This record gives sequence, structure tokens and C-alpha cells, in this order.
Amino acid sequence: MMPRIVLLAVVVACLPGRAIAQGTEPDVVDCRVVAGQEVDRPVSRLVAAKPIYPDSLRGSGLQASVRLRFVVCPDGMVDSTSLVVQPSIDPRFDRAAGEAAIRSTYRPAQRGGRPVAQIVEVLIRFVPPDTTGATGAT
Repeated sequence: MMPRIVLLAVVVACLPGRAIAQGTEPDVVDCRVVAGQEVDRPVSRLVAAKPIYPDSLRGSGLQASVRLRFVVCPDGMVDSTSLVVQPSIDPRFDRAAGEAAIRSTYRPAQRGGRPVAQIVEVLIRFVPPDTTGATGAT
């Protein structure tokens, strides 16, 4: 279970950044992080940003898998402050995987017909690029 302070930080990070005119009511957005079994429709990826094999590791022959966990907010964007990276064999892979996750966009989870925030886990695999110009990551 997440500590309350971390959960509060995730909720605040998912709040919409709208200026509200004096005397108007703000839109109410459900920004609580909802568990997978509590949603009607889970998060799905719309645009997958391709992870880029780190230039400084080209020629090393290294392969890596990076596991990431983050919150997809009701607007379908990744909350970058929620990103947790399980360290791989090299921090350069970790950075490249995190950057790709943040650049990706998602269809948010839904609960009761409304978009909600949900925690997502992904695994990104890096393989050495070949000489044909492939990026070397999946």
C-alpha cells in the first residue's frame, strides 16, 4: 500500500492545470489512483514512443530489460513525478526507458464512464542496434 504522502503527491500531480475565473465552478476530475480491478476499462497505450538505445553504449553488445511503473493520469499523459524505474545493468538504459515512457500517450482507464488515474507497469527491452539503423529497443 502506498503511503498517504506519496498518494497525495500523485493526486496533486494529476490535477488539471486550468486557470479558473473568479466566480466559476471548476470541473471536478476524479484523480484518485484506481486499482486495476476497480476500473471498467484499463489503461491502453495510444502512442508508444520508441526507446532509443543509448549512443554511448553502441558497440558494447549489452542487452538490458528495464521495468517501469508510473501513473497514467485522466488526461492520458504519464505523471513524470510518479515514474519508478527498477534499475537495470546500466543507468543509461534506465534513463532512455524513462524518457520513452514519458513521451508515450495513453487512453486513460475509466470507472463509471469517467477517466481515472491508474498505475501501469511496463517492461522495455534493449538489444544492441544492428548496422541497418534500427533503434535497438522494444
